[in-house]
Amino acid sequence: MLHPLIIEDESLIAMSIEAILRDCGFTSFSLAKSSEEAITAAQPRCPDLITADVQLRPGCGIESVNAICSGPPIPTIFVIGSPSEVVSRMPQHLMVVKPFSDQAVMRARQIGSCTLSKAKLMPSALKSVPVTSTALGMALIASSNAPLLLLAEDLTVIAASSSFCCEFGIDPATVEGTKLANLGAGEWDVPQLNSLLEATLGGAAAIDAYEMDLVREGEDSSCLLLNAHKLDYGDEENPRIVLAVTDITSARLAEKLKDDLLQRNQILLQELQHRVANSLQIIASVLMQSARRVQSEETRTHLHNAHHRVMSIATLQKQLAIRSTDKVELRKYLKELCASIGASMIDDPDRVSLVSKADDTVTTANVSVSLGLIVTELVINSLKHAFPGRNQKGKINVGYLTNDGGWTLTVEDDGSGMSVEDDAKPGLGTGIVEALARQLDATVKVTDRHPGTKVSVVRAP
Repeated sequence: MLHPLIIEDESLIAMSIEAILRDCGFTSFSLAKSSEEAITAAQPRCPDLITADVQLRPGCGIESVNAICSGPPIPTIFVIGSPSEVVSRMPQHLMVVKPFSDQAVMRARQIGSCTLSKAKLMPSALKSVPVTSTALGMALIASSNAPLLLLAEDLTVIAASSSFCCEFGIDPATVEGTKLANLGAGEWDVPQLNSLLEATLGGAAAIDAYEMDLVREGEDSSCLLLNAHKLDYGDEENPRIVLAVTDITSARLAEKLKDDLLQRNQILLQELQHRVANSLQIIASVLMQSARRVQSEETRTHLHNAHHRVMSIATLQKQLAIRSTDKVELRKYLKELCASIGASMIDDPDRVSLVSKADDTVTTANVSVSLGLIVTELVINSLKHAFPGRNQKGKINVGYLTNDGGWTLTVEDDGSGMSVEDDAKPGLGTGIVEALARQLDATVKVTDRHPGTKVSVVRAP
């Protein structure tokens, strides 16, 4: 009876793996959703095969496998969404990348089961070899779960791990005594690889993370990661090399898919930003065209104010479009916002100036939208009430300053000052400012400066 341990926190994926393994001849199953459950499930009976996800809630599949496999080696298949962590931490184990097919899991299971025959391979590997360090090396190679080769000085294979033979479809009985270049159908006869191995034998170099493509007739090309080092075992007359081979085709494919997805998302984001900008421009244009056609001065003023509110959001959208995150530099944003409002509302910059001053605060897009709309409403109010005369000169200052976790936004002018009408009702702009301030957990304070008015929006630390 073959008994696997399935470590997977998604029940549907675990059920799918169980169904595939049942078709492969497995009859009883242990299921675990966390590292703790996996270690506990492996104690009553040592599993014949482990399939493990890496990201568990809670825990990590790699730590689980390390704890369970601290004794005799167990064939392990990592079923993962991103192979990079397994490639870097446990390259000797098999990987199946999500979304997976039944055939991918079955093939990985077949390769993993080849490790069960390692005991059968060891006697033939040691048959004609004296009990020396080389014999010990052969035993270690033959019993390894990783695809390994032990090579002689002339690049003849002394021993090969069962996982190497299974991974690359080579008959274990034909490996020993065969030159590396003659393995399989000659696909390992790669001049650059031979040169690197010869340099390693000579002590001039070592192969660390060398990538090469293995081309086999009738099969897709495989991307391999090779590591080779000369053994230091006291016999300089008979140098030996251990060559470790890891198939990273799935990892490279996953990286390519990730890069393609990021590029596609970037294109979609640019298209979205373009469409948002166009939509805002269309709304602003419609408002301005309507303002030119209406006869009522009050209606025209409302349409102009609505146009300025749209342009406030458009200014923020323009800054977000050139950044890779949703963070906004307030100094730059307020400067551009004031320039936009001034260009559309102040007919003579020499008569009324609008300037901004802010510290180096960087905040989120949502907060910036609220601050920008507040500034827009308060500047509109100043231009409307503080400088009603065509010849009246003055200045409007916009400021932003953080202080011990809190902040203060100010809009002040040196115009006519506050109205003394007691029965005056708050307008739409005042209501918008107060609502946005509450959304930011801030309060609004209006001060008569004699001359002029100062409005402060304050969020306490």
